[in-house]
Amino acid sequence: MNRINRFIINVIYTFFANGFSLFISMIVMLLLPRFLNISGYGYWQLYVLYTGYLGLFHLGLCDGVYLKFGGKQYSDLDKNKYSQQFKLLSIYILVLVGIAVVVLNIAVSDIDKKEVLIFTVIALLLYTPKNFLLLTIQAVGDFREYSRATICERTVFFVCTIFLLLQREENYRYYILADILARAAVLIYVLFIFRNVIKSKIKISMVGVKECIDNIRSGYPIVVAGIASNLIVGIVRFCIEDVWNIEVFSKVSLALSILNIVLSFMNMVSLVLFPFLKTMTSSSLIKIFRWVDEFSVLGLLGLLIAGSPISLFIQFWLPDYRDSIIYFCILLPSCMMECKMAIICNSYFKTLEEQKKLLYINLLTLLVSGVFSFVFIYWLKNLLMSVYLIAFLLIFRTIISEITIRNILNIQTNFIGFCELIFIGLYFVVLIILDIHKASIFSAILFILMILKNKNHYILLLKYFKIIK
Repeated sequence: MNRINRFIINVIYTFFANGFSLFISMIVMLLLPRFLNISGYGYWQLYVLYTGYLGLFHLGLCDGVYLKFGGKQYSDLDKNKYSQQFKLLSIYILVLVGIAVVVLNIAVSDIDKKEVLIFTVIALLLYTPKNFLLLTIQAVGDFREYSRATICERTVFFVCTIFLLLQREENYRYYILADILARAAVLIYVLFIFRNVIKSKIKISMVGVKECIDNIRSGYPIVVAGIASNLIVGIVRFCIEDVWNIEVFSKVSLALSILNIVLSFMNMVSLVLFPFLKTMTSSSLIKIFRWVDEFSVLGLLGLLIAGSPISLFIQFWLPDYRDSIIYFCILLPSCMMECKMAIICNSYFKTLEEQKKLLYINLLTLLVSGVFSFVFIYWLKNLLMSVYLIAFLLIFRTIISEITIRNILNIQTNFIGFCELIFIGLYFVVLIILDIHKASIFSAILFILMILKNKNHYILLLKYFKIIK
């Protein structure tokens, strides 16, 4: 089986599993704000926000293992060293969780926030060993098992959530418990897959500790870059919740959750792309980059066209969240840029072993986020400008990342590459002067014009993809 066929099969597995996950996420996103009150949904979103930073606590060990085994086979796995690293990680997390529970009970006075944080700590206990094993499955390209694990987790959560909704349960805590139960179920599943390795009676030695330290050194730039990436938007959300209230936070979070559904799907595509890119020559990497970069312009316009019907649906289905519509419209262009960041930029930085450059870009964007969050939220107290800030930050980071990768691969920017920024600027002008419906119609006209004007160019790009060997 050649690389293209293997890549297509992995894409099919990933698309099926994450298509299923996407479907469940959409259903939950539509139903939870409908049945929970605004503050209850806000605390659910606060839990989701906190759990987005669980990856910080494994210190890069999981990502180091992922990088080490990327593109390899199960037979290359050193069971002795692997088992020792898993046991060291498990002991470390158990100690960390015990300390965290004690500190939270002493330091946090707000009952709701304390409970959300304790739930997050429990999720950390389940997430870390699960992530270690799942990243190994991804690294060796066993996307069949990865897909089964994803389906297992989402099915358990979905069944529990539907049961609670049928009971008309309005307490957000039970929905958090459903998520924790789903995490526990998938951990049991992946432990079963690795049962021969995990059960092995291997004592921890200095060799295993050194291997662990080496993997942390290689993986920590990815972890810090990932956390910095999350904080780019997260710091704005934390500040919004701090300055305003949980209800305002809830409405902004709904707009972000709609976009995150698309983004989470694209993130999974990048998991397939990394092992594939690891086997590519430099010339093939350049062709793939150009292919994705230039077709993303059509993806951007297609997403902007969808803004009008989605905003109408929110207005009909969730009338209490009318304020979320304008936030969603502002954030819409940044969604496509984030998709590019997930699919192409992150994958290329890992493939080219330029993780530190990704880290520096995220840290730079995080610095910008922190400075302007203080200005717009704490000083000016302007919520709308804070949402525009989120969109700007995500677009800014993607542009810097693309420029960096182009410089590494010596790829020149053509006119179609500039079209993205021009179209985003025009979209915001129409949105501010008129409304989202006019902006969507304008985007549809641009989409048709792009197809007609560059038809031959897009056909040529498709041929480039077909000839990659």
